[in-house]
Amino acid sequence: MEEKKHEHKSVTREVATKPESDAQPSEKSVSHVAEGPSIMVPAAIVIAGILISGAIIWSGSRTPASVPVPGSPAAELKKGTISEEIGLNKKKFAECLESRRYQPVVQAMLDAAIKNGVQGTPFSVVIAKNGALLEINGAQPAEEIKKVIDLALSGQATTVVSSNTGKPLTEDPVTEKDHIFGNKDADVKIITHSDFECPFCKRFHATMEEVLKEYAKDGKVAWIIRHFPLTSIHDKAPFEAEAAECANEIGGNDKFWEYVSLLEKITPANNGLDPALL
Repeated sequence: MEEKKHEHKSVTREVATKPESDAQPSEKSVSHVAEGPSIMVPAAIVIAGILISGAIIWSGSRTPASVPVPGSPAAELKKGTISEEIGLNKKKFAECLESRRYQPVVQAMLDAAIKNGVQGTPFSVVIAKNGALLEINGAQPAEEIKKVIDLALSGQATTVVSSNTGKPLTEDPVTEKDHIFGNKDADVKIITHSDFECPFCKRFHATMEEVLKEYAKDGKVAWIIRHFPLTSIHDKAPFEAEAAECANEIGGNDKFWEYVSLLEKITPANNGLDPALL
């Protein structure tokens, strides 16, 4: 079954129905534990019992902030943040991110994509060898992505009708401002409009990395990511997109892709990544 693209309505429902985490002991339940000792027991023993009970409850339900929980995003980062993990200068990265100077860049990408009919994420446009435009809508499995790439490489593709607009697919051309993974002169280019807090984008990113191990090695296929943060449901996504742009400013195109790859690996998605880890 094909994965649907990550649309606002469906994601809002997903978040709204997400099970809440186990509740911590309430004040009432804790005080009930403290009420157990008889009034005949010496006060010192009662106080000691309360302190011990509290310590048990605390140790069983809390983890010190300085100790990353196994399997958590922080546990993946030996140096504390994504930027430090890939070797970016901490001071320069912090200054860039705090300046918010890439906010207009991210917004411009979003506006351009909307103009071209993009409505959700992930949404990819494949520029074929002969210039035709093909579509990969949603987090498709590797087999389906390969079929589209093979058609694009064949030289016999024709521009498809967009599943979003019902009109012939359109896309802005690739320029030197784009972040390109692979050969900039590749016969086929795949442009993915992505939101770093979209769970389907996270899955699609991992799939594309596997696909490109096969298709990018001979320089015939390249991949481009353009930011499309779904701001109404993922208010952290624009800031994460700006962080990726800062990685590019400081370390160049390779560091952009290294940053994005690690970000997609560790984010829990759906607004779950702590900005302090950027």
